[in-house]
Amino acid sequence: MKRSLCLLLISNVKKNVEIQMKHIIVRFLSMLFTIFLVFMLCAVGAGTADMKPDIITGDYIYSLANGQACIVGYMGDSYELVIPDQLDGYPVTAIDNGAFAMHESFTAAVVPESILYIGPGTFMYCENLLNIDVAPGNPSYTSVDGVLFDKRQETLIAFPAGRKDAYNIPDGTQIIGYGAFQGCSELTGIIIPDSITSIRDLVFERCWSLAMISIPSSVTEVGRFAFKECYNLTFIIIPESVTSIGDWAFLNCQKLKLVVVENSYARQYMSDYELNGISVMGSIMDRGVELEILTAGEYTYVRANNQAIIIKYSGNGEEVIIPDQLDGYPVIAIGNNAFECSYNLVAATIPDSVVRIYDEAFRECGRLASVSIPKSVVNIGHFVFYACPELNLLVEEGSYAAQFAAAEEIPYWEVL
Repeated sequence: MKRSLCLLLISNVKKNVEIQMKHIIVRFLSMLFTIFLVFMLCAVGAGTADMKPDIITGDYIYSLANGQACIVGYMGDSYELVIPDQLDGYPVTAIDNGAFAMHESFTAAVVPESILYIGPGTFMYCENLLNIDVAPGNPSYTSVDGVLFDKRQETLIAFPAGRKDAYNIPDGTQIIGYGAFQGCSELTGIIIPDSITSIRDLVFERCWSLAMISIPSSVTEVGRFAFKECYNLTFIIIPESVTSIGDWAFLNCQKLKLVVVENSYARQYMSDYELNGISVMGSIMDRGVELEILTAGEYTYVRANNQAIIIKYSGNGEEVIIPDQLDGYPVIAIGNNAFECSYNLVAATIPDSVVRIYDEAFRECGRLASVSIPKSVVNIGHFVFYACPELNLLVEEGSYAAQFAAAEEIPYWEVL
């Protein structure tokens, strides 16, 4: 008996070790894949094609071209990385792609005046890095509150991955550069100003704490893998102005819903990649009108042209009377999955301000027994009441909702 118990314990330990090793391997391979993408997606700095074989001096690995040094790697473990302006007497003018990536020891980095080129992903996954400072005389780069920018402050190049909380990108910034926020796992929010026109590849990859992002109507392109593995990202607003979205921009964002405009490029992209989301009706929007995600009590909603679309209900009430206004904006629609899995919900009353109910809005509300739908509703999506076995609808005679109930064979009561 003791021998069997020991064998069982040993077997369980081995299984747990195997599972942990699998998780470590998956994470490691994912990070290697990301590094590979940085090198494949981004151009190497000018002149690096003519560089001689790598040279090691102290903690640095560098290459030479035309008598100038380009740092390609680092082997040290300093808390403060003070990048040298010379190596073996050669001026250091460039830092290659990913040169300081994945160094957990850094809390601060200092860029000297001599640096003219910093490659994409230079500081990616430096998870304890809090500040990147640049010597005032550097002709190509500057630092704004510890964040790396080009000298004109038009391109945000690198945000320290160890920072927590939210960040407001300074107004006047035009481009969020390759992998700028890559691996910022504790970044909880980001405000993108309407001066931004481009969000490049891998910008927010593995930003695990981001929940919502609103892209302003000044933006025209979103790069490849831009939001890859943002596991807790629930909503992104994409305006009509966006006419280019790179491949797999939202890869492995399991909780994500896109908020897009019908007949827009983003709407077609959402369909092509089979992404979940909400298409805001074109009839309620003028081109260029800003979309905004807001919260009022138990409701999260999209404000579009001073009208509200409910996209999430976070309450746990049994009987819910959905408001006809949120923060003064009339509620005109109930979005995809807004009440999904509201297991306590027994009865819901939809106000007569609502004209549309999106797909799967009340999906898997197992106790839901009654929903009152007014005649104002003229569009009801697919699988709105999927897996609601106790449901009866209360509808007005001759209304669209009555026709819907009959067609879907959902029990209903008609009132005059």
